[in-house]
Amino acid sequence: MINLIFREEPVCHVRHTPLSAHLAQSSAFCDFSRTLASGLNPANASLPVALSRLPQTRPMTESAHVLARHTDLAFYDLVEREENAGLRGSFDKGMEGISRGGQCLQDTDLRVFLIEMR
Repeated sequence: MINLIFREEPVCHVRHTPLSAHLAQSSAFCDFSRTLASGLNPANASLPVALSRLPQTRPMTESAHVLARHTDLAFYDLVEREENAGLRGSFDKGMEGISRGGQCLQDTDLRVFLIEMR
């Protein structure tokens, strides 16, 4: 709601805006968002610690991802493991979503602006 993607109406209830309704119907955007949330955000949350502990690191096994997931495997090695098929499937769909324009919101933003102007 802070970014005006949703609105609170009435109080304590979340409602769609034209932007959120449009995005919810975009499978590419949903796949991309799901990958960000489940695949990449854990590493993003660990980035400050990783930068502090490993400021000059080069190996793929010394990263925010490794710290976030408590593993010694690089991200791509981790998703290749059979026990991580769910993470791999989500990641693959997210990458497909990116290739279908899931991360590009410029035209969506313009369409929503035009809807709001009506």
